[in-house]
Amino acid sequence: MKLRPNAQRAQAAIVMMYVMIALEATSLVSSVLQWMLLQDMKRGEINFDRINANDLREGIIAIIFSLAYIVSAVVFIRWFRRAYFNLHQRVSNLKYTEGWAAGAWFIPFFNWFGPYNIFKDLFTQSSNILQSKGVTMKSTLNMNVVNVYWAFWVLGSLIANVSFQLTRRGDISALSTSTALSIAANFMSLVAAFLLIQIIRSYNDVEPLLEDMRSEIDEIGAIEQN
Repeated sequence: MKLRPNAQRAQAAIVMMYVMIALEATSLVSSVLQWMLLQDMKRGEINFDRINANDLREGIIAIIFSLAYIVSAVVFIRWFRRAYFNLHQRVSNLKYTEGWAAGAWFIPFFNWFGPYNIFKDLFTQSSNILQSKGVTMKSTLNMNVVNVYWAFWVLGSLIANVSFQLTRRGDISALSTSTALSIAANFMSLVAAFLLIQIIRSYNDVEPLLEDMRSEIDEIGAIEQN
């Protein structure tokens, strides 16, 4: 079976990752400014104009960031699901169905390891197929990059969640700690986004080579017909 085109989806996902990198960097700078403001407030330096400006800036960034995050998630998952669909056309014994490439991201607890396993399938199974056929790959599918990306993504998500929980306390000390954690989460997300761009690019270089590879089921059927 022919593979479905995925290069445009890959490019769209990369563009959105760069958008998110810009917004993460903006959010990081804004969080640093907020942390500095909170330190001054802890020392008793209260400036309501500065506080209002900070709240307005943070609110605008939060709205833009949330909208961009939703768009980037949709664009990325469309690429991710198509990539796994194509792999299904070449490998007959994958652990997950194509639908899990989208659904795995939204199921609590399962989303800590399900998408990673699908990444692992994409990289290891594609490499195994091409190497077994003696195909020279333009890019190397390096699982170490996926491992580091996943570590940063999971750690950043956990830190962001702790930061959000602290904001509910409302006191300056808790908000200061929350902001510091938010800065760390922004940094983690920045690194993860850069790594994800590398992951998408490397797989996008390799995926077209699978076009001429037949699945095990196709090969068995061809043998039986002969």
